Amino acid sequence: MNFTERICRMIALGLYDRLTTPRLPANINSYVAAGNPGKTFPVYPNSVSLPETFTMGNKRCQRRDFITYTVSGGSMHPDGIRSGYELLTLPATVNEIITGDFIVIAVDEEFYKYRHHGLLPHFRFKLRRAIGVVDQDATVDQLCGKLEGTFGEPLDEKERNDLGNSLAEARSFYGSASLFLSITYHDGDIHYSFHPSVNIRGRLEGVAYNSDGSLVFKQTMELAA
Repeated sequence: MNFTERICRMIALGLYDRLTTPRLPANINSYVAAGNPGKTFPVYPNSVSLPETFTMGNKRCQRRDFITYTVSGGSMHPDGIRSGYELLTLPATVNEIITGDFIVIAVDEEFYKYRHHGLLPHFRFKLRRAIGVVDQDATVDQLCGKLEGTFGEPLDEKERNDLGNSLAEARSFYGSASLFLSITYHDGDIHYSFHPSVNIRGRLEGVAYNSDGSLVFKQTMELAA
């Protein structure tokens, strides 16, 4: 790939900012990408300052009990999680995740480089919505059936192609490793991605954000479905 082709590829991926040295916050590892973990932003949202104790739902909570991340990016807006929200997560293994959970996943740098022609991601973590573990011999038709059962409507041709391409790409790179299927959004469309099950770091229990000068806490069940 020559220099011109590389630039065109970078622009097509929305990564034109890679042509210059990106200005990343010193605490970039405290952020979670809602969207492409290789995307940079002119301004990153400030972390929400949380009190040591707070009420979420009907439960009194301790800040120290949670691992927190600041959301950067707008891909999860359709599910009610906006850029700048503080995520309140608990560690979770793949066996503890159920369909519909919001999960934090460690970004696999090598797979990202494989998909994006050697470019490195900026974020260490990304936010996705869980679908479930993918059997080693799972077919696209079987996964479509699971998704259609989850969302209650059939996948269109574009969604089926996206799912099939993502599965083929992941299997080509990871081989027989245990994979987990999740979703995110881009311009309102659902996009599918596959990750090593061991890369799941936690499950979202709730969010915190500032609204009109007040600190608001919401459990995941209170977010938009």
